[in-house]
Amino acid sequence: LLQVKYNITEDEYSSLVRSIGDYPFLTVQDNTLPVWEDNTIRYYWFPGLTDYEACLPRDECSRITVGGFPADMYELSFDGKAVDIGDEILFNENVPVTATGVGSCAAPICKDTEALLEAQFWAFGSRDETFLVEDNDGNIVLHSNTLLLDNIHYFNKTSVCLPKDNACYTFLIGGNMQSDMYKPWGENFPAQPSYSLFFDGKLMHRSDSWLFDSVQFGDSCKPLCNQEDESLVEFFMFDADQ
Repeated sequence: LLQVKYNITEDEYSSLVRSIGDYPFLTVQDNTLPVWEDNTIRYYWFPGLTDYEACLPRDECSRITVGGFPADMYELSFDGKAVDIGDEILFNENVPVTATGVGSCAAPICKDTEALLEAQFWAFGSRDETFLVEDNDGNIVLHSNTLLLDNIHYFNKTSVCLPKDNACYTFLIGGNMQSDMYKPWGENFPAQPSYSLFFDGKLMHRSDSWLFDSVQFGDSCKPLCNQEDESLVEFFMFDADQ
């Protein structure tokens, strides 16, 4: 049983809607639905803001996305146990969003020698996006691909436990469209994609302006260039057939 309980007054709700310029929402996505279909509730008025309950498969992946509400205004539980909703990211500069996996895609519990890597990605509209993480030997340790149809919002949070000592990793992300070119409903519409990368509880990088990007992280990473007289040149290529 999934339960979402809200802790917000009517005055706080009204102030929240004014500050974000939109209405908060709850989305439940599971493996029984294609990526372009989901169960979304948008809270257009305070009387409609009621706690949510739904029966979800224990052994399958379900993702719960909450947008517009700060994390201290709601709680999630699954089978009566509190669920850590993790870190918020912002889209459209001021709207907080969290994505939480339950069932088979709940965040893993890492060993003492490991650290949790979380890659969060938000997008809206027709886009192909791929991100992956490679270790120092070029092995892919995390991968996610997103295909979006028209006017579909998508928030993916993927996590994995990785060795944290004497390690260096590279995060790569790329798409088929420049992010600032796609704003179909005007400058204030939240079409701008963004991502956040956390490792061992620390923010490694966050960006909402990119076509391709790469981030190195880990305690054994060394500069790729001589910092005194060299500059790094990177070449990225997006292949939709791969």
